[in-house]
Amino acid sequence: MAQLGIGDLTHGVSAGGAYDYVDGLNTGAINNAIKALQSTTGVKAKLQSGWQGAAEANFEKNLDSAVKTVTDTLELIKDNIESLVSDLVEDMAKQDEKLVEVEDIVSFK
Repeated sequence: MAQLGIGDLTHGVSAGGAYDYVDGLNTGAINNAIKALQSTTGVKAKLQSGWQGAAEANFEKNLDSAVKTVTDTLELIKDNIESLVSDLVEDMAKQDEKLVEVEDIVSFK
């Protein structure tokens, strides 16, 4: 973290904090949603116990397809969030560097 402290005031960019936030979001929301969607064994067991034939098999196939479509979309969202946060951290770091230009620093000898 690049940070400048003046008394109780601080300014800086915490890349680690930003990436921790993304990891928490991915783990807490997106990955849990994907796991929940992929847990279809209970639904399929109930279907198979009360529903036989081609319609039941077709429903399972459509369920698997829908789960794959939604989980693929969630993975894409996760990748987009990671990319967006990475870009934001980079932009904030660049802005941080511009707060004090090298030419503005006075050297004392």
